[in-house]
This record gives sequence, C-alpha cells and structure tokens, in this order.
Amino acid sequence: MLYFGSWDGHFYCVQSNDSTPVWNYSTSLCPVGPKHADWVPHSCPIASNPAMDANSTFVLFGADDYKLHALDPATGAFLWVYPTLGFVRAAPTLAFGDNLALVGSFDGRLHAVFTR
Repeated sequence: MLYFGSWDGHFYCVQSNDSTPVWNYSTSLCPVGPKHADWVPHSCPIASNPAMDANSTFVLFGADDYKLHALDPATGAFLWVYPTLGFVRAAPTLAFGDNLALVGSFDGRLHAVFTR
C-alpha cells in the first residue's frame, strides 16, 4: 500500500502495484481569512509526509487544518486528532517504540503526542 496526502485535502491509500484506490479520508474544516480566524467546511491541503508505526496499527499525517491526524491504515477509519495552533506541514516522527509522535507546527512549537 502507498499512503499520501494531497493539496485537494484528501489523504489517500492506493495499491502499490497498480495504483488502485483503496480508501481516502478528507479533512473537514479549513482556516481562512485574515490571520486564519474563520473556519469553513472544505478540505484543507495536506503537505505532510505520513508516518506509520511498526505494527501498522496507525498512520499519521499533518494538515493545514492545524491538526495531526491518526487513521487506521487498513480501512482509513478515523482514530484520533491532536490539535495545534498552526498548520502542520512537517512529517511526524515516531519515537519510544512508536508510543510518541513528534511533529512541528506553524505555531512555532514542537509537539510531543502520545500515540496510544
């Protein structure tokens, strides 16, 4: 399987041998306006590279909706989100046996998030 985000606001899973779509997930609210003060119901771009744990129990990615998202890699089902105060365009890094995700945000912080 191949996992990737897109500027269209969707995170995709496709078969690696023939690019057949398996599932896709859409972000739901996107900040707009001066200083990103308003939120509108459309998909936010996903510029972050994904990270997957060693047991393939979750795949992580950041998006312009200010969140780190966790999905089930087999089904694309929502697991959890971690909110920040800025775009999350950095790729998450997993540490400590995949129990901790480290990700930078446009809020100027490095976030350490427990994954389990």
